[in-house]
Amino acid sequence: MKKVLSLLLVLLFLVSCSPVSNKIEIAKYERIYEDVETYQNFTHKGDKIISVEVKHLIKYGDFLYKNKQEAKEFYKKHEINLSGVPGVEYKLEYLDKGVLQTVKFDYDKLDLKALEKKSGVKLPIGSFKQRSMKIMDKLLLKRDYKKIEE
Repeated sequence: MKKVLSLLLVLLFLVSCSPVSNKIEIAKYERIYEDVETYQNFTHKGDKIISVEVKHLIKYGDFLYKNKQEAKEFYKKHEINLSGVPGVEYKLEYLDKGVLQTVKFDYDKLDLKALEKKSGVKLPIGSFKQRSMKIMDKLLLKRDYKKIEE
């Protein structure tokens, strides 16, 4: 009986030291396409996504607007108001080289129906509910994002 208990304790110790991590990590991705730079930072614990911060830098030029003034006029007409959506933070900044849109999603607080209603965009709710970092990694790499290793 003692040997069995000792063996169980050793196995428990080995399992607790296994590479399955409960620590919080950040996976970073980028995609640069002509006048638009996109950066996505996923905070995850193991395979479960906790939150994501998405930054789009849309440079002034021929794409949407030529300068800061045109950008302000553009967003006055087209900006999506995401205020009041639980789990979402949205910020728009007019920088010297372009407009920086930052959206943060806290998956534990995110109200998908409110987000759909405010944004007017039909969301793939199933993928939000899965919250799998492995699936997201494959999807982003398939869409020409590069993983940033630090």
